[in-house]
Amino acid sequence: MTAPTLALPPGGRSQPRNTPTFGALVLVVAGAMAVGTLSAVFMALSFRAHQPPSGVRLDEYPAVVAGLTLILSSVTITWALYGLRLGERRQAMAALTATLLFGLADVSLVWFILAQAGFGVASSPFATLFYALVGTGGLLVAMGLVMVAGCIGKVAGNQLNAFEGEGLRAVLWYWHFAVGAWIVISLTIYPVVKL
Repeated sequence: MTAPTLALPPGGRSQPRNTPTFGALVLVVAGAMAVGTLSAVFMALSFRAHQPPSGVRLDEYPAVVAGLTLILSSVTITWALYGLRLGERRQAMAALTATLLFGLADVSLVWFILAQAGFGVASSPFATLFYALVGTGGLLVAMGLVMVAGCIGKVAGNQLNAFEGEGLRAVLWYWHFAVGAWIVISLTIYPVVKL
């Protein structure tokens, strides 16, 4: 005589849904708080004192090119998500690789902006906030690059597909935030209309 089965056999553990989306949301909120705070302090300082200090000229061209590069990368990461949804892994890989290259170009431009600033970090309150804002923008994009590289590996290993594309969607949302944050940073530092 066999013993009666008292319970069903254990099933496989499923991963909690929406974990990548929640993680991206936390990063977006934290980044928005940092960019918003630094931008507000920078603007408050600009209204109290003439900014930038005399003798300092900021070239807008690298910041504009960085912004345009990031806008192009927004197009390519969206292309990657749609390629993945349609089951076109090669298209998704090409688009993610293009996004990675655009992001690397942007980080290089951020490094160039900081290297060509012509003043040190501690030379004035303006300089400190300038380095903090531009550095935060570069850090946000660098964090996105790590996520994009992870998605490239997952698509190459066939771990992301049309049915399980939530991770790429979360990275897409974060990437769009990083692009928007860079635009806010650029418009804070290099105002279109001098007030």
